[in-house]
Amino acid sequence: MFNKIFDPQNKFWQAVGKAPFIFALSILWLLMCLPIITVVPATIALYDAVARNLRPDEKGLFRRYFRTFVKELKRGIPLSILWAVIIWLLLCGLQAVQIQAEADASYGTWLTVYQISLLIPTGIFLWMNVLESRFVYGFFTLLKNSLTFFLAYLPQSLLMTIIFIVAILACTIYIPLIFAMPALLMLALSFPVESVFRKLIEAAETENAPAESTEAIE
Repeated sequence: MFNKIFDPQNKFWQAVGKAPFIFALSILWLLMCLPIITVVPATIALYDAVARNLRPDEKGLFRRYFRTFVKELKRGIPLSILWAVIIWLLLCGLQAVQIQAEADASYGTWLTVYQISLLIPTGIFLWMNVLESRFVYGFFTLLKNSLTFFLAYLPQSLLMTIIFIVAILACTIYIPLIFAMPALLMLALSFPVESVFRKLIEAAETENAPAESTEAIE
């Protein structure tokens, strides 16, 4: 019994062993986001490091983070600026509807509808970051595919969005969580995301298998 409790392969101790890396990655992400225009490359690098190194206990965690961050800078900065503008416009719209709802109770329904509709750009933003961490797309193709994935995998998209909202709310309630939440959020997102990626990879391998077999026979 005690051997199982103190076994380093025990899931509890494996989780404890990840804690320092979760804090370190989260703080690193916060630092890399300071210029604001680097939020997207920093987030792509964070997901990439968490999904490919931290979760499977692979070495080279920080090396992968910095390599991905540098690689994504050129494409990520325009995306960061674009999303900064989108978020600003959405928040301005939210504020306007809130003011109307406070002045006129009949606008309460519109406020609820607007708040629910914010799930869509949130989900698209999350898919954009995880897709860019794994695949190479053009600027507009990435945005289009982010919307496509959001709609095609709606249950996973809603789950991802809910996880994101819960993480934000948790940090507003207890601010010190911000030093661990970024990596924890990416870790939580990796479960629905990687399940989708796994299915896509398996489907691609299945489609290619017959062609490879035919070539071998010939």
